[in-house]
Amino acid sequence: RTIIEDDIDVFTDKEEKELKKVLDEFYDQTGIPVGIHTISETKMEGPIHVFAYNDYLDTYDDEGHWLIVYSRYVGDYPEFYKQRMWKFEGMQGNYTDFILTDKRTLHFNEVLYNNLEDEDNTIGEAFIDAFEDFTPYAKMAEIKDFSGQFMGILCFLYSISISIFVFFFIACTDQIKLAFSDVKFFEVSDNIKK
Repeated sequence: RTIIEDDIDVFTDKEEKELKKVLDEFYDQTGIPVGIHTISETKMEGPIHVFAYNDYLDTYDDEGHWLIVYSRYVGDYPEFYKQRMWKFEGMQGNYTDFILTDKRTLHFNEVLYNNLEDEDNTIGEAFIDAFEDFTPYAKMAEIKDFSGQFMGILCFLYSISISIFVFFFIACTDQIKLAFSDVKFFEVSDNIKK
């Protein structure tokens, strides 16, 4: 369910355990498993959104997950420069759209961004705090959106009923055609006219 792939060692062991616990709580509340992948900027080929998309496809075989890729420069750079050169990208499967709407993920992104910008936070603390903030918000959103789900079910049932009606209409029309195809009309032959 929860995957934390920390390729650049930005999380301490304690932070990684705490983050896993918070991600498991998010899963318990929303049903969406989360993966976090940290990677050096120099190991990515292309822009982060392309890497995140390909990483999602390589990691998951369905549309029900949320993957967050965090990247920064690792190497021979001054410490100040390394701290400021980071970015993250979220990639979510289509089946998570019910919970992870544009508005909600924007909220999460803003919280995570502000946490990462705060110099008092470690990267692990930034992620942990962001998910602790977001989990109750996502759960409340799920409850509020029940009416939307109900309307989706009604639309689905409506489309099924229309399909059934069209099927029976076509079937009945074909039966009427078959019934009249056996009717033989009386033809006046030339012999009778004479």
